[in-house]
Amino acid sequence: MEMGEVEIVRSGERVGTLAYQSAVLEGVLLTPAEEGSPDQAREPEGVTVVATTMLMSDGARSRLRDAFGPSYLVLDVADAPPTADVVLTHPVSHQLIGRWTVMFPRARILVTEILDEEFGLDVRGPVGRLMDAGADAYLPRRPVEQIAHDVHGYLASEGHQELGAGDAAALEIGRSDKT
Repeated sequence: MEMGEVEIVRSGERVGTLAYQSAVLEGVLLTPAEEGSPDQAREPEGVTVVATTMLMSDGARSRLRDAFGPSYLVLDVADAPPTADVVLTHPVSHQLIGRWTVMFPRARILVTEILDEEFGLDVRGPVGRLMDAGADAYLPRRPVEQIAHDVHGYLASEGHQELGAGDAAALEIGRSDKT
């Protein structure tokens, strides 16, 4: 790494020194393994690979893996193969979501918020913050008629199906057009 100093002079008088260090990255570019090559990572047949994007301790990721069961492999996004089936992420920018759809073309991208005091995980997003501020429910985007149906269902259940902090909620996850 290149380092150096530059003397700063004003009106002929030395007023200081500016130290600098090059920020150029050095390394080797690795290309992805070719389909079917021996270097390509292979997942066991019948296993659903879940890539998590949120910062988690090994214990938290292990607990999540146990909760999914033996037919799931839960990995950090940095360790996940491009053939991952699911990307589990906290609310992030649409650019980052777009990047993950390129990195994991077959994966379903699922956005979630996590609050787990045991593992020190507090990964709230805009919905969690709204619920913490006093909102009673979150209804995902739907056509107008479906919103009315969902509001009626929420009111009929006396608020027991809201997606809120500490409440058990049944969330229907719709299928996307990805195959």
